[in-house]
Amino acid sequence: VGVYGGPAGLTPNLDSFAADSTVYDTAIAASGWTKPSLASMFTGMSPRAHGANTPTARVRPEYPTLAEILTERG
Repeated sequence: VGVYGGPAGLTPNLDSFAADSTVYDTAIAASGWTKPSLASMFTGMSPRAHGANTPTARVRPEYPTLAEILTERG
């Protein structure tokens, strides 16, 4: 990928997109897969704390999500 120092012209569409974007050198997620990562973003808790860290698990009911908090507050 050119934006990260790769050969020019190899990834022109990505490089063009990056030219008008915010590009990060480092990104950190709460988990290596989507479900617990999103649950962490929406609860502010780690996967171990909120409990949504297996394919069938859900966020523990005692931990409200951002959507639930905003709904309660109109």
